[in-house]
Amino acid sequence: MVSGQVMPVTLLRRQFRAASLELSYLDSAAEQGQALLFLHGLTANAHCLDGLNFHPLLRGFRRFALDLRGRGQSQAPATGYALQDHAEDVRLWMDHLGLQSAILVGHSYGALLSTYLAVEHPDRVEKLVLLDISQHTPRSERVLRALEPSLARLDRVFPCASDYLEALRSAPHLQQGWDPQMESYLQADCQVLSDGRARSRVRAASIESVIQEMQALDWPRLFSSVAKPSLLIHAAGGFGRDQAPPFVEAEDARKTALAMGAEWMQVEGNHLTMLYGRSAQQIAQAILDFAKA
Repeated sequence: MVSGQVMPVTLLRRQFRAASLELSYLDSAAEQGQALLFLHGLTANAHCLDGLNFHPLLRGFRRFALDLRGRGQSQAPATGYALQDHAEDVRLWMDHLGLQSAILVGHSYGALLSTYLAVEHPDRVEKLVLLDISQHTPRSERVLRALEPSLARLDRVFPCASDYLEALRSAPHLQQGWDPQMESYLQADCQVLSDGRARSRVRAASIESVIQEMQALDWPRLFSSVAKPSLLIHAAGGFGRDQAPPFVEAEDARKTALAMGAEWMQVEGNHLTMLYGRSAQQIAQAILDFAKA
């Protein structure tokens, strides 16, 4: 190796058993240091966070990213999609990793799950980094409408994998900031059937159950009950076609941070593109500074 050259990060795919389920995760096994646990969004998978997981600024941390049940390469049970089910998976994952506590970095639904863990299992959480969420997001009709294109793809079957991937790449919210690192996320979502057709690995019925379960909780109470150091990062860009508003309103994000006693910052990019490129650089630096504070 040439002196001063930085070795590329390798994320290893690993499996573990959480109760009766086989769950899958990514592990920066060659890295050492403080643990960062990445939790992805509603219909996403662990590779959605590759823009942060691979970022050079975070190489001082041991990084892990979980495929939540029913997503990515984790098994999909017919039932069991409440917050407490996902939280138990994370708790068992941490046991498997030998971690008593860690810094949780949650994006969207992963941020709600991180918040729930901080309240219900505070001994397992050291600090929280919440990416583009608010206390009112789970019950926002505007947010649910913004999610409709993503939810509509879940049970749609395409003639082949290339057609499915092209449909994902052409989504309006990706046109505002396409990054090559998004490709691993899209590829990880694609399931090729025995007849060559393709669809998402995520089932619509599972996500509908997740949405119903999360809407039943008192999120303003949960957010205000967090007693861990927290950083809330808001995406300023519109989520959708031209003139679309941000996925989370800036004022709602600020009020949520205030209710939590959390630090607050805003980055460019939208709800998804914030995880890549220049926005990922800003977020990685913020995580680094926050973790070391």
